[in-house]
Amino acid sequence: MREKVKSLVQQALREILDSQKTSKEKEKLLVLLVYHSSKREELWEHIRKLAMSHSISLLYGEKWREIPEDIKELVEAVDVATIDEETARVAMNAVNALYVPVVSHGLLTKLALTIDDDFPSWLAIQMQLEGKEVIFASDNISYRSYQRFSIKPSVEKRIASYVRQVQKDGVHVLPMAKAERKLASLVAKFHGKRPLVLARHVEELSRSGERELVLPKRSLITPMGRDAARELGITIKHVEEKGDKP
Repeated sequence: MREKVKSLVQQALREILDSQKTSKEKEKLLVLLVYHSSKREELWEHIRKLAMSHSISLLYGEKWREIPEDIKELVEAVDVATIDEETARVAMNAVNALYVPVVSHGLLTKLALTIDDDFPSWLAIQMQLEGKEVIFASDNISYRSYQRFSIKPSVEKRIASYVRQVQKDGVHVLPMAKAERKLASLVAKFHGKRPLVLARHVEELSRSGERELVLPKRSLITPMGRDAARELGITIKHVEEKGDKP
């Protein structure tokens, strides 16, 4: 029964993502919504606005299972409890960015320390490993007005250090009100982005025992990278990216 449910979930998600490929005016976006927020209505309104310019795949947790009916029509929603690693990778491969509108201090800490012992941290780290964008809305981890006068300096310093670390790793941490603009700017970046392969990438592949380097068609490989591939007996193969337009 479990395998049947897994198969159905994977099939449904693939159909969702395939249908989104036909949308030429909207960039695909993966949204993860699992942590508690006291501003639920504000959050749903935020999702409504994002859905106007993005094809959203919404991965939601137990705290967010009561989704407004109009939101269900605007996004493709999948319960994280039904997703395994293979299904999650299907979703990741179809998008360029992960957006987390409600972040916990736990997720911030785990990402800063590269700990992936739960689904949210695993998903965010996998997106980073794939070279894709991760955006955190900081509202849920920002200090309330009274906390600025009561927070212990050591705690404030530690949280600030984790924020700096994830930002250093390329995560965009900003208020939810600024997320729409950031996501819009990233869309333009995605369309002009061409992955660059260096000699060290080829050498790392060789050390792992691989003999074939499979690259998206639009990738660039440096002359030194090609020389390294030839010397190490690595075959370079270019393939069409998922979501590429003819």
